[in-house]
Amino acid sequence: MVSWNVRGINKVARNKEVSSYLRTFHVPIVALLETRVKMKNANRIRNKIGGRWNYMDNYDKHENGRIWLLWDHREVNLKLIQTGEQFIHVEVYSLDQSLMYVALVIYAFNQLDRRKELWNKIEDIGINLNGPWIVIGDFNNILAYQDKIGGNHVVEAEFRDLKNMMSNMGLFEADMKGNHYTWSNKHIADVIYSRIDRVIGNVDWFQKYQDAYYEVLDPNISDHSSIKIGMQIQNPRKGYLFRFINGITKDPSFMQLVASSWQMETRGTAMEKLWCKLKRLQNVLRPLSRKFTDMQNQIQKARQELHQGQMLLQ
Repeated sequence: MVSWNVRGINKVARNKEVSSYLRTFHVPIVALLETRVKMKNANRIRNKIGGRWNYMDNYDKHENGRIWLLWDHREVNLKLIQTGEQFIHVEVYSLDQSLMYVALVIYAFNQLDRRKELWNKIEDIGINLNGPWIVIGDFNNILAYQDKIGGNHVVEAEFRDLKNMMSNMGLFEADMKGNHYTWSNKHIADVIYSRIDRVIGNVDWFQKYQDAYYEVLDPNISDHSSIKIGMQIQNPRKGYLFRFINGITKDPSFMQLVASSWQMETRGTAMEKLWCKLKRLQNVLRPLSRKFTDMQNQIQKARQELHQGQMLLQ
């Protein structure tokens, strides 16, 4: 799946470039955000993109149809659950009609109070969801002080509501490859970078799709980078022992991950339940452990990056 804020696709040249870039994604689901296309022009613009896509949108909630959701019916089926000004809520099914996961595609408003409405709505939706689900799109919201460079000074109030929602819902941000920042004002002077496009998911999602990777792609003609969820094609591998690394207990998400996984129901005898919970916990903790593997090489790489950064500053 790919999410991309395209910043308008009305112009012919821009539409052609978006259409060409879509073909490089090689995914069955694409969310296009901020298309700036009026409903009366939607079909004409979509026909120029190409023929393999089915579409759904949120024109019923906003005149500009702020979110277009495209999917290839030859690979997946999407069932619309609900739309809002800032989101589309769908269930994703395989071709044999088995439910794969639930997705909320979002394009949040610029105003802090309107975004808070979205976080509250996600809580309302999430409280009734079971199984794997994700939230993907343009959050228009940073999640930490280091998610922004330039512009006005970051204050905690900017990301407190989003963090609280994620904590309440047991949602965690995916560790994405590529550039940290997903948006730039593209100015030469007074440049601003921020990380406002992201993927967050619950424990069930990360357990079911352990071979998924998350990547920040090039922005192409937009000021937003597209973000991609892909699946690793791996050869069968031999089992290996799980090593518990004490350092992961320092991670802020450690206790929440353990609690969320441990509280999930398990059947069998007391010993079988314990074994299943410990086995399930290994998959939850492995992503945290990866941060500490090959530590010596990581330290050396960090030293080189520090040296290069200091040379550039000089």
